[in-house]
Amino acid sequence: MDLGSLLLLSGLALTGGGVALWRLRASRDELTRRVFSQPIVKIGEVRNKSIVVVVGTVTHTEMIAAPLTHRPCAAFEYVETSKESDVWHERARRIAGVDFTVTDKSGEALVHGTDVEMLLMKDKTVTFGNGHWERREGVIANGDRIAVVGYASREPDPRPQTTGLGYRDRPTVLVIRSTRRGRARITNSPAVLDRAQH
Repeated sequence: MDLGSLLLLSGLALTGGGVALWRLRASRDELTRRVFSQPIVKIGEVRNKSIVVVVGTVTHTEMIAAPLTHRPCAAFEYVETSKESDVWHERARRIAGVDFTVTDKSGEALVHGTDVEMLLMKDKTVTFGNGHWERREGVIANGDRIAVVGYASREPDPRPQTTGLGYRDRPTVLVIRSTRRGRARITNSPAVLDRAQH
């Protein structure tokens, strides 16, 4: 069965705002799969100056508070939607993050979390206004497992414990960041993370 047929059958099974919201989330899931479709690389095996997908565990020192639940986190994605005439519309979106490290058994990478796109699974939802408004939030916190795609390069380690050393004397660290051609992206989608198990 082709994608068009699947969408038609799914559309028949749902009505009103449910269809619009389902389509919004389905298209987002498809975007996540497409963005993270290339092979996952172990951090210790990443080639310098390349676009990579890595999977690892988040560690960070500085924290910010998520807007909906006020949870301490390294990054969050917050979305507010409203339903009008049975169609859901996105009214607000906030993304914020700090720099953090992600580690696997082969090494660590520093992720510039201040300039990334989040494709997070929303684990907290608040509905109000008789079901016509919805606030949803996803976070990544210390100890979470995530996937990151972006431009990877070896650079002098900018973290505070190394700043007292001269620029040339500092140890290097793998840094994953956005570029002018494309933004780095982060997800905690199980569909992506499960690929790293194989």
